[in-house]
Amino acid sequence: LLKFAPADAQLVEVHATSSDGAAPAIEQALFGKLPDQSWSPPEIPDRTRSSGGDDDNTRAQRYSRLDARFDVDVDDEQAPKRGSGAGDQVSKKTRSNEPAAHDFVKSAGTILGSVESGNYSELVRSKTEAGKPFVRFERAVVIQLKPEAGINREALERSITDELRARFVVAGTEPKLVWQDDGAVRFVAQTLLQQGGAYAVSGRFLVLASSKEFVGDILQAEKQAAKTRAPAAGTGMAGAPVAFYALVRVAAAKPVFDTLMSKLDGRTPQKSARKDDEEERDIKFFSENLSSLIAASAIGEMRLSRQLSGQMMTERVVYSW
Repeated sequence: LLKFAPADAQLVEVHATSSDGAAPAIEQALFGKLPDQSWSPPEIPDRTRSSGGDDDNTRAQRYSRLDARFDVDVDDEQAPKRGSGAGDQVSKKTRSNEPAAHDFVKSAGTILGSVESGNYSELVRSKTEAGKPFVRFERAVVIQLKPEAGINREALERSITDELRARFVVAGTEPKLVWQDDGAVRFVAQTLLQQGGAYAVSGRFLVLASSKEFVGDILQAEKQAAKTRAPAAGTGMAGAPVAFYALVRVAAAKPVFDTLMSKLDGRTPQKSARKDDEEERDIKFFSENLSSLIAASAIGEMRLSRQLSGQMMTERVVYSW
């Protein structure tokens, strides 16, 4: 499964014979995390209110700070939430003739249950784009299929688009979420949101990702790996199967991490301070303190393997500089 990891994938996790299957990982990769049904926003004092009355200026200042009150005001009451049971989603009906948002984990598990081997990998990468203020995260899942197994593509696509509508579309609207082809990649045409879904089948492997670009890069990495022999993943206890394997490319992620930390601190380019003023200058926690800790370690990448032998679990961590 490591052969599918592009060079810019900063996190790779390989799971062997998972009892829950890959459906929860697919949900996380394509849609993100759902809030719990019991979640409620914290009590935050409304600093925009004053004793002078609720005039237009005061009301305009209500959203000068995008805190939990903003989340409550803009949330769609009919959006699905995570129930108390594992994998359960609870939502109201959008309209009398439409069913409530379905449980994606259950539907995906039913579609893939008979064809997946139990082995899969999760890939994550982050990147910045010129002219855009945010850091973009892309996630993917690569699933190893059973020999001669066929996938019900129509059911899989329908399950993904139904979940996209339930989570990211306001009730009462009818967006056109159409699957399109881009070479070997099938993807949902994205309009207002960058949130989407894409997949491809390569031999005995099913690749799903949050963007068609990530799927394409994963397929390209597989082709490149076929030309060159991939390095060994590592060794552990003799004869013990590897239950989990992770690769963290620290050096590759650091430039994006530093960019994000600078935004959290609100840093702007400043004139170089005089030497006498350096001791009095405040050290920025995110962009200077945290980033310097990673730089000081000089770790290029980290590999972790977990093996099980009877009642014994062994983890081995290898650091590279």
